[in-house]
Amino acid sequence: MHGRLHGESGSTAELVVVFPLVMLLLLLVFQFALWYHATHVAQAAAQEGARVARMAIPAGSAPGAEQLQADAGGDHARDFIAGMGAFDNKTVTDSWDPATDVVHVTVSGTAPSLVPGFRLAISEHSEGRREKFRPENAP
Repeated sequence: MHGRLHGESGSTAELVVVFPLVMLLLLLVFQFALWYHATHVAQAAAQEGARVARMAIPAGSAPGAEQLQADAGGDHARDFIAGMGAFDNKTVTDSWDPATDVVHVTVSGTAPSLVPGFRLAISEHSEGRREKFRPENAP
């Protein structure tokens, strides 16, 4: 006759209860890692876009060249994240404020979801004053 050890059936019940909780905890750790990586990719894209948008425009350029340069920054950020699967629902917005001469690039989206129904939003922003080159004796 095969006898059971005392408490053996209890350990199976505990395993049935604890195992899903451990798996959920593990999924949450991986979910956070995916969000963390996606946040860094979005930040890098926003910084690259702002870098391109801040580039100096040659003297004597046509009117509206500043906005075209800001748009080029947004396009560069879009190209930066185009082939990456780091996050979903990727959007890039760019703008230029003529009053302050500051360009803005924002990259947003959502992190991939491992836990059903658990979506983490991502929004990273970078801005900077547009570069200007002046003659040596200019004020």
